[in-house]
Amino acid sequence: MNQVYHTVFLGIFLIGILLLFFTYPCWVIDKGYGIFRGLGAAARLTIHNVGPVFLFILSIIGINFLGGLAFGVGLLVTVPWTMIAMAGLYKSLAGEGSAEAAQAS
Repeated sequence: MNQVYHTVFLGIFLIGILLLFFTYPCWVIDKGYGIFRGLGAAARLTIHNVGPVFLFILSIIGINFLGGLAFGVGLLVTVPWTMIAMAGLYKSLAGEGSAEAAQAS
């Protein structure tokens, strides 16, 4: 029973780490950041905007789950939509008026 708790905790921890850096590709593509600078910028953006990012993650999980219910065919629509929505979230959170954008220049 104790091993189950450790496995669940490890899973939640790894998911948290992955979600912390989910905007990493946007920083590399949009700003041309390197590996570590992009990871740091993604982490700062996520930490400073926990509420909107958490709600976004919950919504894309729900949308992709619904897309998977149709024998996975709906994922052909929801996964690309998720990527576009992720880029939109990145642009709105790291817009030109944000502190992160001011640090980058």
